[in-house]
Amino acid sequence: MEHSAPFLAETLRKTQYLPRDRLVEYQRSLLEPLVRHARTHVPFYRESGRLEPLFRESGAIDWDRWREIPLLTRAEVQSAGERLRSEALPEAHGPSSPYMTSGSTAEPVRIWQSRWFNPTVRAVVTTRNLERQGIDPMQRLAMLYSFTPADFDIRGVRRLASGSDQFSEPGLVGERFDVADTRSADELIAEIIAIHPRLVRAQPITLELMCAHDRDRRLSNLGIAAVLAVGEHFPVEVKEEVAAHFNCWIIDMYGSVECGRMANSCPDCGRFHTESETVLVEICGEDGAQTRVGECGWVVATPLYNYAMPLIRYDHADRAIVGPSDQCPITLQTLEAVLGKERTVFEFPGGVVIRATVPASAVVRYLGARAFQVAQVAEDRCEFRIVPGHLVPSQMRFDEMTGLLRSIWWRGLRVDYKIVAELPRKSPRGKVPTVVREVALDDRSSRTLRIRSGLG
Repeated sequence: MEHSAPFLAETLRKTQYLPRDRLVEYQRSLLEPLVRHARTHVPFYRESGRLEPLFRESGAIDWDRWREIPLLTRAEVQSAGERLRSEALPEAHGPSSPYMTSGSTAEPVRIWQSRWFNPTVRAVVTTRNLERQGIDPMQRLAMLYSFTPADFDIRGVRRLASGSDQFSEPGLVGERFDVADTRSADELIAEIIAIHPRLVRAQPITLELMCAHDRDRRLSNLGIAAVLAVGEHFPVEVKEEVAAHFNCWIIDMYGSVECGRMANSCPDCGRFHTESETVLVEICGEDGAQTRVGECGWVVATPLYNYAMPLIRYDHADRAIVGPSDQCPITLQTLEAVLGKERTVFEFPGGVVIRATVPASAVVRYLGARAFQVAQVAEDRCEFRIVPGHLVPSQMRFDEMTGLLRSIWWRGLRVDYKIVAELPRKSPRGKVPTVVREVALDDRSSRTLRIRSGLG
């Protein structure tokens, strides 16, 4: 298959309308070389034999045995480390680079990805999604993200020229303005008004906080074309209120560092479509069987283009509800809803209410943690729980970690560090959130969130 962005873009414009049986054939035409590559060139798969159920004695693949391949857990990815990295990479895929998962869960992992997969395939998928919505990706973008002082002076705004290859969403190639989403809602509103973007990308809870504080509805009159919502579950009723407040489309996007863009909301049917030609998404029940329409199951993903570190049947530990397959011109797999990460805010003295995020790369650098969690336990104090990794406590740089949190959250913050053997899970399979609030919001803040865009 030709490895160029224009060729892939043109292909995806056509394959999204394929009949279901032909789409399965197309997926398998991409899945087979990936599986063969992993079996030969990736020590983890070669030594474990976990792919062997797929192969007949003749060497042909028996697709009926696909579900016999064990699920790949986040813990296995952590422990396997470099053994999951490919020893050889097809030349057309380009060089590979390491990426750290974003830190929305408490067990960060390092993933190697080829230049072809990231950013090229991600760019094409994102652009196709915007084309469906009738949105020009070259328009000015305001990027609200968990930036840190290591990126730029987060008290201000970073401007990137058109075509910058530093985009975390490379499909959005127009002029981009970066704003740290850990700033207060009032500051975020002021920056958005000053930037005057056509596109805004942010987490749902950040959007909700902005709408709640925008009592004069200044955001409604900016002429924003679309809001791109990423990173966590966006309840339907909240999404509708945010859309009314911004007076524009809400494009709901589901993905991860590990697996790329996995699903996007559809302007025709209103549901999610998986990016079936770039990632195989399975929704599995507790027994591993495929779920039916209307049933809720676990997301299991296999990125089809990342040969640098193949993740075959990766247990994403998110839940999703299967949608009908015959109610939209687009024939890609349909999800009724994606039930992702918990929506958490922290409140500090002075009415500072933020979406709390922790940069996993900094935690690994300063604390060497294998897993971690930050809990707000009082109005001015957090407890930082650490499962030790490659650093012992005497080597951990607690002061630097505290300084970072004070710079991105609240300057008066007190942090207590606690070494633990493991972090508690709500269920054996569930993700452990990076941040949890163990102190109630005060009545005023609770009302602020309930009011949201002023309609409640």
